[in-house]
Amino acid sequence: KDQVQLTEFLKAAQTWEKTLTSMEGMVQDSKAKQLLGYMLTKSKEHYQTISKHLNTGQKVSQGQQTESGGQRTQLSDHDALKLTVKEIKNFASVIHTSILETRSEGLSRDYMTILGDTYSKHKLLCDYMEEKGFLE
Repeated sequence: KDQVQLTEFLKAAQTWEKTLTSMEGMVQDSKAKQLLGYMLTKSKEHYQTISKHLNTGQKVSQGQQTESGGQRTQLSDHDALKLTVKEIKNFASVIHTSILETRSEGLSRDYMTILGDTYSKHKLLCDYMEEKGFLE
C-alpha cells in the first residue's frame, strides 16, 4: 500500500513543480520570481528525498515539460500568486494524507519534514502577498 500511495504523492509533487515553474514564468515582480524559484528548488529536493523510498527499479514517469505551440495564458502577479497559494494548500493536503496513510516510520518522518517546509513556504508567500497588498 505504501508504494501505491508513494507513487500518488510523487505524481502530485510533479504537478506542484509544474505549477511553480509556470507561475515563476508568469510573474513580473523580481522578488516574486525569486520566491517562486526558491520554492521550486525546495520542491525538487523534496521530490528526490521521497523518491528514494520507491522500491528499486520502480520509477514515476516524469512528464514532459514542453510548451504547446498555442498562446500561453498570462496572469497578473496578483492572480498568479493567488493561484499558487491555492495550489500549495492542495499540495499540503496531499502531504497530510500521505502522513496518515503510510506505515513506514522513515517515510512518515520525511513527509512531516516536507509538510513543515511547505507551511513555511506558504507563510513566506502570504507575507509577500500581504506586503504587496494582494491579500484581502
